[in-house]
Amino acid sequence: MINIFLSVICAVTANLDTLGVSVAYGIKKIKINMFCNIVIAVVSTVGTFISMLFGIFISKTIAVQFINYIGSAILILIGLYFIYEFFKKNHSEYEEIIETPTKADTNNSGTLELSEIFTLALALTVNNLGVGISASIAGLNIWATTILTFIVTMLFIKIGTFIGNSKIFNFIGKYSSLISGIIIALIGVCTIFI
Repeated sequence: MINIFLSVICAVTANLDTLGVSVAYGIKKIKINMFCNIVIAVVSTVGTFISMLFGIFISKTIAVQFINYIGSAILILIGLYFIYEFFKKNHSEYEEIIETPTKADTNNSGTLELSEIFTLALALTVNNLGVGISASIAGLNIWATTILTFIVTMLFIKIGTFIGNSKIFNFIGKYSSLISGIIIALIGVCTIFI
């Protein structure tokens, strides 16, 4: 049961960027239709699944008594990296899309086109890769985490765009890297004791 709970927390944490970006799109009145929502969720889910498979592969090559500690340490390091990213000034193209979501709407149409959706989906998936690898090494269930990632991604896009006009939730987008980092590091600490 604790494993499922941590999978839920992992899926939620990996998707805080999705929520923040969706809130920003809601504020800017940029539409994300259901097809685009599904594309983003599928890309994010596939990225999580592949990264978790890679984590399982890694865990089979390392002695069992060290696996959980390594996965936990990686989660803690990823969390610390996200916290570092929050305070870092230079950003990559994907980080810029997360920081300024309207950059994904390259033609300023107010609606995201398919090519723009893939760019956004890849940007949102980058965070899930390291989390997926370390979560599977730490022992989180691949199927539960993957399915929950899909569900949470779909929900966060809908919820984020719906509440986009609310200033209260605007801080989530601004601080998503910091919040994600803290929560992921705490998941890493929790998995040491499972």
